Amino acid sequence: MSKYQVTVQPDGRTFDVSDDETILDGALRQNVILPYGCRSGNCDTCLQPVDTWDGTVAAQMALSCVYRTGQRFGAAYLTDVLIQRYNKQAKSGGGKK
Repeated sequence: MSKYQVTVQPDGRTFDVSDDETILDGALRQNVILPYGCRSGNCDTCLQPVDTWDGTVAAQMALSCVYRTGQRFGAAYLTDVLIQRYNKQAKSGGGKK
């Protein structure tokens, strides 16, 4: 049986949850009080927690793109550059400020 450590944000409380129980059950078992609307732990939040990822590299790429394009273009144009979706505007170097 695997155990996972859950960290409650923003206060940083942690508790362990085994793979055969919901997050709510694990919290209640360890006297960690969490707000919840259901009593059974069958809502989406308990059954399928949100996946997280480290966005450091993505943020660095976005900020680099802003800098390299002269800090003068909007989010739509920067998105085109970042995902390499070149339309006429992106190819010509133009864009809305």
